[in-house]
Amino acid sequence: MIKKILLTATALMTLSVANAAPESLELNLNDIRLPVSESGMITFRACDDCRFQQALVTADMRWIVNGSTTNFAGFRAGAASAKDRSRSSVTLTYDKEANRITRLKVTVR
Repeated sequence: MIKKILLTATALMTLSVANAAPESLELNLNDIRLPVSESGMITFRACDDCRFQQALVTADMRWIVNGSTTNFAGFRAGAASAKDRSRSSVTLTYDKEANRITRLKVTVR
């Protein structure tokens, strides 16, 4: 009986880790370095005093500029058009467990 309870508890803990919700970070364009290709790594820092870290881009990555979904090239062009990178907000959706970014949304100013 105890063995069954322990196995069930372990399975539930594993399931909760596997289904952990991705974390969203609010950044500005100065805090992120885009990859050169859509299958690369994004470098970002979560705060002014934080160190830069890297995460992979997923195959089903969503690139969003000013509320419109676009492709990687459109995202890079949109981000490059920012006149004030420090005021252009970025929302990065990040799966910490898998070290993958699933969505990147920028509002260009």
